[in-house]
Amino acid sequence: MKHGLLLSTLVLSLSIFGCSKTSEQDVISDAQACLNKATAATVDTCVAKVSGISGEQADAIRCYGAFIKEGITSASKLVQALDTISSGINNSNYETFLGLVSFTSQGTTGTPAAVLNYDLAKVSSTLCAQSKVKSGTLISTFAFLANALYKTGCQAASPTCTAISCATSNANCIPNGVIAIALAPATYSTLLSDLGTVVVNTYLVACESGAKTDSMCTLINLSVSEAGGTSNTEAVGTNFIENLTNP
Repeated sequence: MKHGLLLSTLVLSLSIFGCSKTSEQDVISDAQACLNKATAATVDTCVAKVSGISGEQADAIRCYGAFIKEGITSASKLVQALDTISSGINNSNYETFLGLVSFTSQGTTGTPAAVLNYDLAKVSSTLCAQSKVKSGTLISTFAFLANALYKTGCQAASPTCTAISCATSNANCIPNGVIAIALAPATYSTLLSDLGTVVVNTYLVACESGAKTDSMCTLINLSVSEAGGTSNTEAVGTNFIENLTNP
């Protein structure tokens, strides 16, 4: 399978912990064991085990806990998402791909739910980058983008995506978000900067070295390069959306 490494990392065990016998390490190991058997309904219990613990391992628990909560680690769903972009990400498949990796646990219809899902995706992207786990960081970047576009699409209501009808199943809401940003980029400068920050973090964790031929990293690396590096996060975010929707 082309996506075997990414899929196994997300669906199976985290397998990132050492053999330290410290009490904190024992707690983290216990949380991992819990996570490996968790469902969307039970995963909060696993994540709660590392409450108050900082560091990459604890953040990895929180990162993958969020994926389980959102159903993104479902083997069939993840395979479908990755197969969608097996020949690269382009303007004919990005909507389907983003829909499959979007956060939906706070509801699937209406602007309030879109905002809450966006907030969770933003937090998750930070935790995944802090964990330094490449596969999780990559997926979290596109999950954040998906929810950013859903939120923007809902708030900039159109005949095909109103604030009431906006839903993660409404394919019109993602391009509606793209159009809204393209028409008034200054209005969305904060969102573009936030997106750029996520992209830069992912570039540094997962794409700057290794995995450069992966379609997700190809898009990320191009967006950073066109911005002249990592310092101008708003330009990186703008490039990321443009490269995704107009390759």
